[in-house]
Amino acid sequence: MKKFEKAYSLTCIHGDPGGREVSVCLSLESLGEASSESAGKNLCLVARFEVIQPSDLEYHLLPKLSKTDSAKGLWEGDVVEIFIKPRENDARYYEFEVSPLGQYLEVEILEPRIEVNFDFRSQVSVQSALISSESGCQIGTSDQTPKPLSGVIKPEIGKKTWKSQISVPLWNLYAEGVALTETDLAQLSGGCFACLGKPENRSFWGVFLPKQNQPDFHLPQFFRRFFL
Repeated sequence: MKKFEKAYSLTCIHGDPGGREVSVCLSLESLGEASSESAGKNLCLVARFEVIQPSDLEYHLLPKLSKTDSAKGLWEGDVVEIFIKPRENDARYYEFEVSPLGQYLEVEILEPRIEVNFDFRSQVSVQSALISSESGCQIGTSDQTPKPLSGVIKPEIGKKTWKSQISVPLWNLYAEGVALTETDLAQLSGGCFACLGKPENRSFWGVFLPKQNQPDFHLPQFFRRFFL
């Protein structure tokens, strides 16, 4: 199977960026050993986000929300997000979020803001690391932890870094037992986003989206294929 990997820089589409930099690397990765016959049945879409910001900017954390199940309302704090639309001829798409503390949210969206399934579960796994030049690294994970975060090094003086990884099992986004082909994988589309900062100084980030007066990530008309 061909290699699927792509890196993007997110741009601030609403609010003050505050000296932040946000990026994501997307890849398709197999779980364990895979034969040529099973290669399309055990794939994960892995999104590795990095948020770099000045040390004096506080994270907006929501520690009271669950770390063991999908946490509704997580978007009110600092989160990075990926929306995944598996098929071009199907309107549904899936939203996955993770916080700096390793909390997560997963949602099936049939029609934005009208028909939304918060009970959807995909067996997603997440991991986060808060890293500063002063205090080192603090790790937060979901119950099912993916491979360790790579490249966890201290940032330059005056900066702090938040890294998060979201691993989405693709077989749960399609009909059960479907072996995905390269054509299926090439059709994967969506977008990557971030909500950052305290309520009084919130910023919103994305790839593929234009600048906005009111932030709104749920605009499928701006979704693009991830691995063009």
